[in-house]
Amino acid sequence: MVTVRVPATSANMGPGFDSMGIALGMYCTVSLEEADDLEITGCPSCYATEHNLCYRAYVAATEAMGISVTGAHIRIDSEIPVARGLGSSAALLTAGVFAANALHGNRLSYPEMLELLNRLEGHPDNLAPPLYGGMTAGFTEDGKAFVENYSVSDALRFTVVIPDYRISTAQARKLLPRTVAFSDAVYNLSRAAVLCKAIERGNAETIRRAWNDKLHQPYRKALIPQYDEIGKVAFDAGACAFCISGSGSTMLAVSEEETTFEALNRFVSARYPDWTVRTLPVDPAGACIL
Repeated sequence: MVTVRVPATSANMGPGFDSMGIALGMYCTVSLEEADDLEITGCPSCYATEHNLCYRAYVAATEAMGISVTGAHIRIDSEIPVARGLGSSAALLTAGVFAANALHGNRLSYPEMLELLNRLEGHPDNLAPPLYGGMTAGFTEDGKAFVENYSVSDALRFTVVIPDYRISTAQARKLLPRTVAFSDAVYNLSRAAVLCKAIERGNAETIRRAWNDKLHQPYRKALIPQYDEIGKVAFDAGACAFCISGSGSTMLAVSEEETTFEALNRFVSARYPDWTVRTLPVDPAGACIL
């Protein structure tokens, strides 16, 4: 049996739509052992089937190594909320592949694991951070994922505001336009290119300007009625960036000071007591065996 711990993910990161993501210290822990039958605990019974994401990824990885399996015993313990834009699905997929690789001699390299994950889910901005840790930028070409890993300055703090309602990725994508203005594409491209280095250096002023986006958030924020008011609280309290995490409903604030978390926590506790506010460390290592 192996036990795998996988971090949460905040993808899209302002101008980095479908290309940038970061691993955060909120975790999904999965224990998996080989078995002739399938038994999955720690999730609703409707997900404890052969269609479970962790099991599907486990089977795909073993097949890639030329190994046939007929089942597994899986125990899931995840603090990552479902359908909130924090990579709950990506974490389960990563755990399945990582566990299979650990159980069978680590035959797959990290690029091979990422390629397998990308075939299962198709978005390396969701999948590379939980596997590699830190911040990643990537794209897919001819079915192959190309990813680079970036360090994140210790000066930056990442605070998540997690509402008590879900938003599906499919629902969020329906709001996106089929075409965008050339000037809007250039706007995002130039900022995303600068943002990676600014996050490495912890340059808050550059982050403030480079984090802006014209491709997805102006459309998607309609699904989060409180987005503008929460963003105002964050910026008034010193945040240098604010955005939708993944497809939402979680929102992410980036700052240099604890005052941002404190202000958000006070405001949210008073107005939306069922919501959660947490400052999360960046996870630099990604998936690991405990």
